[in-house]
Amino acid sequence: MIKRLSTSALLALLLSLPATGHASQRYYTYDEFMAIAALTALPPHTHDIFWQVFSLCESTGPNSTVDSWATNPEGPSVGAGQIRVDVHVEIALRYDLYDLRQNLQAVAEIYDLQGYAAWSCYSALFR
Repeated sequence: MIKRLSTSALLALLLSLPATGHASQRYYTYDEFMAIAALTALPPHTHDIFWQVFSLCESTGPNSTVDSWATNPEGPSVGAGQIRVDVHVEIALRYDLYDLRQNLQAVAEIYDLQGYAAWSCYSALFR
């Protein structure tokens, strides 16, 4: 079961996260993304799909993936994989989600638990 954080607990969590991603955004090429993804636990057959999901929908526009911080009504999402820190609290505390390699490692853990369903953009792109 996924536990949601209270507003005060979420604020405390956000303040504890590294601030490296707030100052600037880092865009990655397809080749950079693939090279970094290969260093993580993400299954190789998912790399191209996640590139498309993240670059076309989750974190930025076509042909690039960005480590960013976004706020939406459901809660804040961090990094290229747009990981919801209010939903994946333990993961957010273990990884620097602004670092692409660590973000993709966190994505691998979420993928193992929920599959592609954890990313709404997957359904939008691959129906």
